[in-house]
Amino acid sequence: MTELFDIPETLPKWAELRDRYKIYVHSCNLEGPDANEYGPELFTANYAVTGFKASANGSTEKEAVITLIHRLQLDGWKEVSL
Repeated sequence: MTELFDIPETLPKWAELRDRYKIYVHSCNLEGPDANEYGPELFTANYAVTGFKASANGSTEKEAVITLIHRLQLDGWKEVSL
């Protein structure tokens, strides 16, 4: 079957903001008591500009990024939510 429209894939708004603000995300596996709060994997979103650094944790990349964007109230923060 032929598609009627060729619609390119787009990034979700939270990912667009992650890229715009150059937010770096990394993950690690957790064990022990830390695993109870976040689950077996922890994602940390990091934002840094000259003289300023901030980070936020989440159980998914999306959660960590949106938490950080909201905490810093970066432009576009009202457009994304969990």
